[in-house]
Amino acid sequence: MTGLQDPAMCEIVAQSSADCVVMHHISIPASRDHIVPRHLDIVTTIYDWAANHFDELERRGISRERIIFDPGIGFGKAPEQSFELIKHIAQFKKLGTRILVGHSRKSFLTSFTHYPAAERDVETMAISLFLADQPVDYLRIHNVEMCARALKIWRAFISPSLQQRCEMSQK
Repeated sequence: MTGLQDPAMCEIVAQSSADCVVMHHISIPASRDHIVPRHLDIVTTIYDWAANHFDELERRGISRERIIFDPGIGFGKAPEQSFELIKHIAQFKKLGTRILVGHSRKSFLTSFTHYPAAERDVETMAISLFLADQPVDYLRIHNVEMCARALKIWRAFISPSLQQRCEMSQK
């Protein structure tokens, strides 16, 4: 969660063969008082941070192929900034890394709903379906079964015809 900003952690990761998640954040834990300034273009700001940080990680021996980028939804971002990051998530694929989005039950969803965190699976699922059509590699969610079921039916609508799907499933 620290975005590999600790040189000692970078050295450990560089010496291993493990992939790593690098998350953008302003503060850990997240604080509503510390956010990316609202007057900045959030997508450009996070993109530029990631591009510069990943260049530094490569100089430290961690290739982009091993990096999974998490834009840090809710970590140092106002609700509308988190929404914009999700809406424009495809732009981050140009960084040359895999992408992970952790949007499940996050507080930014209170801009759209009054439900408490534990009851935000419907809102989470709506965003998950949007992200399923984006170049996102991983979703961090709480209700795995709901997501798997919804994505299965979603895929049926975007895949070959029903007859072709039935024929494929019988093979």
